[in-house]
Amino acid sequence: MERRTKTVRETQDFARTLMGALRRQSPRKGALVLALEGELGSGKTAFTQGIAKALGIREAVQSPTFVLMRVYALRRPIAGFRRFAHIDAYRLGAADARRHLGLPALLADRETIVAVEWASRIRALLPPDAVWISFAHEQRRGLPVRQAGRAIRVRIPTHS
Repeated sequence: MERRTKTVRETQDFARTLMGALRRQSPRKGALVLALEGELGSGKTAFTQGIAKALGIREAVQSPTFVLMRVYALRRPIAGFRRFAHIDAYRLGAADARRHLGLPALLADRETIVAVEWASRIRALLPPDAVWISFAHEQRRGLPVRQAGRAIRVRIPTHS
């Protein structure tokens, strides 16, 4: 699945739409993991903000670059989910994620949705059923990158 967006709002709207589809998927062994990849400023945090809105989170959702992880309690359970965790793995290695974030326990929790920015940095820790979402700036002749928009590509694993 691929979508092109030009504004933060369009990116957030797409996140809400995708979240609705993912909530209806078959049961998982652990958390619903959204592995976000893309260059700086390509839409990862805006996308995560859209997911938070879809989950009814009213707090301002910012990238956890310096705190590494933020966990939000949902006001009411949605499709069995009670928590939303937002991780920025840019400065993390696998050992750090295990030790400082308790990532294995978090990923085993079926009541949690986990969005991981810069997910390839901890790829070895992520489950095989993670949904990989790639963000890329679209280059258009004569337009600054921010005005050209972004392409979002989603790879949803098939369950057998």
